[in-house]
Amino acid sequence: MLKFFLRMIWVILPLAAYLSLLLVGLRAFNIEQNKIKKATKLGLIFGLLFSIVLLIIKIFTVWLNKEYLTIFVNSGAVIGEIICLMLFALNVHKANQVFAERLIVFSIGWLNLFAILLSVPDALFVFYQLYVNGEAFLTTNTLFKFIGCLLAIFITVLIYYCWLKLARVLSKNSCVLILSIFLILQILLQIPAIIQPLLARRLIPFSTWLFKYIVFMNNYLQLIQILIFIGISLLAFYFLMKVRRMRIEGENSAIIRKKRIKKRYYYYYFAGFFLSALLLLTSIQYGEKHLSQATELAPAEEMIIKGTQILIPLNQVNDGHLHRFEYTTNENVKMRFIVVLKNETSYGVGLDACDICGATGYYERNDEIVCKLCDVVMNRSTIGFKGGCNPVPLNYSIENNQMIIQQVDLDNEQSRFE
Repeated sequence: MLKFFLRMIWVILPLAAYLSLLLVGLRAFNIEQNKIKKATKLGLIFGLLFSIVLLIIKIFTVWLNKEYLTIFVNSGAVIGEIICLMLFALNVHKANQVFAERLIVFSIGWLNLFAILLSVPDALFVFYQLYVNGEAFLTTNTLFKFIGCLLAIFITVLIYYCWLKLARVLSKNSCVLILSIFLILQILLQIPAIIQPLLARRLIPFSTWLFKYIVFMNNYLQLIQILIFIGISLLAFYFLMKVRRMRIEGENSAIIRKKRIKKRYYYYYFAGFFLSALLLLTSIQYGEKHLSQATELAPAEEMIIKGTQILIPLNQVNDGHLHRFEYTTNENVKMRFIVVLKNETSYGVGLDACDICGATGYYERNDEIVCKLCDVVMNRSTIGFKGGCNPVPLNYSIENNQMIIQQVDLDNEQSRFE
């Protein structure tokens, strides 16, 4: 539950910040609210639809190239952010010209669309990973993971809902300033995602300072997200100070009473924001500390290498537990594979890696085979079959009470461990 809670937090927190600050910034535009709402809804709807399509393509086909998708989505977001910043710089947001208005409405829809594409496909994939192991949904284990995901979404939505209510005290110029600073930060965060694949494929010339910039952003991405969240929290305190300085005046007692109620609600929103943010930060600190005590993979066992074959005595792997082996290729790549007895007549044999989580490995917990990265429990009957978070299947044969694995089958998969 905790691992899925944190995974969803890291996906949904940047999205919530992005959409909330966009909504705050929209107040700066001198356009009819109906047009703004329509552009926002269209961007969100198309973003969600495209996210679902991308998830389906990723699950059922091999058409999706992650590098190209990353470049496309981040480039689209950067283009929208630059357009928005240019509109602010040229004071176009204060104009009423038809062209300027259409450009603003287009940029609003564009930014909302790519804000969704930046995060929602990953969020949907976290939910999908609850089912990839073939385990029934109504097991206690799966149900707790599902609750962890929903709890992360609920807390994040509550935080930014309260923050948006508090942000109503901002002036239009303040909205422009806050959104501009945030968009600049977003561009700085998204540029490495665009440049890194291009550098890896040598499509752009190597530069030392550019490489260091990418490494820095990748290493401190979560820290930067937390700092942005802290900055947003400081803004909430600033909103509170503005609320406290609000003067309760009016032409009659009814108006004064209405303003007092409104001011009281601001305090409620701040309390909701503060308590939710405190719960979130505490959960992240505790959760990361707890999960950082990573489960160590069991050491590799001995095996016999004879010519081009790997031989493993069956009595070594007949106890029903997970057995891990290590093989070094001719190119000095260390590969791991696992063997587990599934029933009296068959074995689950596969690489210590999967198509989804990579070569992070599996471990045994209470007689269950668990993925170290996503905490998904493997269905023993599906180990040895392709799909989901299952280990990548590895061919084997049995002769003279020995399991035989061909080295060439391992050599063909060495890229997974490079």
